[in-house]
Amino acid sequence: MVPLIRACGCIITFIKNRSLRILKIGNRRLSRHSLMVHIKSKRRYYKANERYFAIGSQSSEDDQTGLDVLVQQLLDDAEAREAEAERRMYEIHDRNILQELSPWLRRTNWMTRFDGKNMKVLHDLVTEPKRNPENPDDRLCLVWESVARIIEGCWESARDCSSRDWKLILHWLASASKTEHNQTPFSIHMERSTRKVYIGYWQQFMVFVLRGMNDPNHQYGIEYTDGQLAALEEIKKELEEENVSNDELDRKVSAASLLFIKHSNFVNQRSALLYFTGVIGYHLGWKRWRSQDSYTPILAGIQWVMRVLVLESAIPKDERDNWFELHEDDPLQCFNTSHHKYLVEGEAYPYDQIHTLLNYGMKASINVTSRSRIDWSPDRKTLYLDGKPLKMKAWKRSSPLFKC
Repeated sequence: MVPLIRACGCIITFIKNRSLRILKIGNRRLSRHSLMVHIKSKRRYYKANERYFAIGSQSSEDDQTGLDVLVQQLLDDAEAREAEAERRMYEIHDRNILQELSPWLRRTNWMTRFDGKNMKVLHDLVTEPKRNPENPDDRLCLVWESVARIIEGCWESARDCSSRDWKLILHWLASASKTEHNQTPFSIHMERSTRKVYIGYWQQFMVFVLRGMNDPNHQYGIEYTDGQLAALEEIKKELEEENVSNDELDRKVSAASLLFIKHSNFVNQRSALLYFTGVIGYHLGWKRWRSQDSYTPILAGIQWVMRVLVLESAIPKDERDNWFELHEDDPLQCFNTSHHKYLVEGEAYPYDQIHTLLNYGMKASINVTSRSRIDWSPDRKTLYLDGKPLKMKAWKRSSPLFKC
């Protein structure tokens, strides 16, 4: 701790704390705003109490102006250092030390895959777009809504299979094998809240790949095939229309979604879908990778969406009433043509890695103590749930348990 300068009758000290520098007056650590308020209040005090006289030489008004400039510079420097420290907090650095990796991180290979990447920057790509009256050209919120309509329609398509007594298709839909159907059919009973969460993962993915196209500095690391880029450009063209057609937009979003599901592992470009699953494997609030117990529900949701999208693509609901007038093969044969390629283990498509990692995570999480979701602030006044603050005073005011 080093005395820096005497201002307004107080000693301002400079504290070096790792890469951050904090200004301190007396025993109080002050932020940028509170420091300036403190100095101004001291000035007003001395001016309002002119009957008192100061002992010793006093700074002139010009000296005070110079002091303000110096303090401002110090605050700017501290703020810049704090921003740099926060930025580095979200950067991934693979030091290639095997002993530092848990079996889970070795299995996911996230440290190597995202080496040098800023996870805060990548997470900004998955945030829900809001309607912006000041920027009507930003229409990604329409894509967000389109994904919800599409997957809800695919969900109805699965339920339609059950109502038609095409339940064998649902047994195959629940299977990850190309040689044997699952003994339990794909469930058509699901809470709406769960379905909304699952749909949310695909909404995040679609805005992720659309935003990731604008990457002149190559900081995102998302890779696309020519077909995927063309499909995303079609979505952008539709969004530029004065009156966007929901039907046309849904068709283009659905087509693009299927191209990412059908991405071969053997093409030069790496799967954007698998890259996305790694991005959301990082928890910003915790500033660390998710453990298997908190990550596997996300994989289950993405897997569910992939299944219903492929089902509707293979045997469209609108064609089922007149199926044999339009197709030579029966619906099960048509569905299995897609299922055996894109929804099974042992094929070089994203589903294989998602499903096998899901199974590994579920087995690895057995008898493992998970990370606590609850933490307290040092002053014990704020409770954190999954990194989100909850003020105890505000909670007491709103909770019926504390109302008389």
